[in-house]
Amino acid sequence: MKNDFGARQMPCGDFNANALYFDICSLSYNLFALMRQILPLEFANKRAKYLRNRR
Repeated sequence: MKNDFGARQMPCGDFNANALYFDICSLSYNLFALMRQILPLEFANKRAKYLRNRR
């Protein structure tokens, strides 16, 4: 999640804003995990970064 969904560094110094940012990153990760189940088998074990940059 840290590398693929931008959770490496928090965007600001406010705790509540960072908590919301982390929740959005977590939601993105969970939606991607759900989407992985419907992808073809060749992409099922790939990272989000790979699928995002694939053309």
